[in-house]
Amino acid sequence: MMTSWVGTGLGSWLLPFVLSATAGAVDVIVFLTLGGLFTAHITGNVVILAAHYLTGRFSEVGPLLSVPVFVVVLSAVTLLSGAFERAGYESRLAFLVLQAALLAACVEFIPLPEEPTS
Repeated sequence: MMTSWVGTGLGSWLLPFVLSATAGAVDVIVFLTLGGLFTAHITGNVVILAAHYLTGRFSEVGPLLSVPVFVVVLSAVTLLSGAFERAGYESRLAFLVLQAALLAACVEFIPLPEEPTS
């Protein structure tokens, strides 16, 4: 008999919803700020990379690096997750704490509007 890893209470849909909304909001903000680079969705970066290939605009570094960086980070997270599991920690909790810390650190880089001087 298999047991489910997903709870049946409020957390079974709330956590994926909050993480998806956060990733979507960050993606839109960064897409507009960095001029067309997605941070949360690899499919968008692949489409942008293909469009740059077809139009001959390969001089832009962001789209070129987006796919290899995604693969490297995904590999690192997979290895780190395995290390957490072997050490007896729940990797989901550790990665949620890491995500919260990274989002809090990124708040420092958000430009605030300047106050008008009179």
